[in-house]
Amino acid sequence: MDAFKRAYDYVKREGRPLDQARLAYAFEQGSKDAVLEALSHYQEADGGFRGLEPDFSADASTPIDTWMAINIVRELDLPTDHNMTSRICDYLEQTSDQDAQGYYYFATLSMQKADHAPWWHTEKNRVEGFNPTASLVAFYHQHRGGTPKTHAIIQKAIEHIATQKQLEMHEWRALMEMVLTLPKATQQDLQPSLKRHLETFLPELERWRETYTAGPVELFFHPQCLTWCDRPLPWPSLIQSVKDNLHPKGYVPIRWQWEGARFEEAQRHWHSLLTTQTLLWLNAFQGV
Repeated sequence: MDAFKRAYDYVKREGRPLDQARLAYAFEQGSKDAVLEALSHYQEADGGFRGLEPDFSADASTPIDTWMAINIVRELDLPTDHNMTSRICDYLEQTSDQDAQGYYYFATLSMQKADHAPWWHTEKNRVEGFNPTASLVAFYHQHRGGTPKTHAIIQKAIEHIATQKQLEMHEWRALMEMVLTLPKATQQDLQPSLKRHLETFLPELERWRETYTAGPVELFFHPQCLTWCDRPLPWPSLIQSVKDNLHPKGYVPIRWQWEGARFEEAQRHWHSLLTTQTLLWLNAFQGV
């Protein structure tokens, strides 16, 4: 059986309803409303989200869960006046899950009350660089306009991109999601820095399946990322490596593990989420 079909069948058979709806919308003329209905089950009264990140279970909305929801909203290209977009912006504006400067917490105390992976452990609400702040602020700025806090954070993020020698891969993702919302002139000014940062990740592409580093799906998450690469890429072999990474049962295996009663459930959810993202990525990039 073709690797793509095997992965597709896995999600349709064993995936989360949200991921099944995303694939139906992308490949089967399914409705956007069905995706939104599935996503809405994760949205809290404050407009934020919980339950989307499999490696922790919070008792309230979190910035990380909301960041994951925002990327599905981006996938659906929801307009500013859509109710879900508006409610997310309400959360970003009013939540206490941010510090005095407007940086959103990476790890929160609400994550600590249930079994969770050790990297989510914290003794206090904790900011970790621009992850996920840059992406969240960009979303708010795009749909609600700027405030002194969001302008200051975006400017500091731009300076961070220009001055840092190397970015951690999760912070790279949040910052690049912000860059994609910036004016074209600003993007152009950042081109040398974007190319320099991308170059630091490329040597790891040969061993992404064996270690926890950014693979093709994570690194080239958007077609515009390809324009930040000066060297020719072995694109057919990268595509093949993504297909070869699929488990014989069809899912994308995860490259991490943690001790805890919830790990098996988290792993199943990751299989669904990562396989869905991979299928959408292959559909977008196989013809590049």
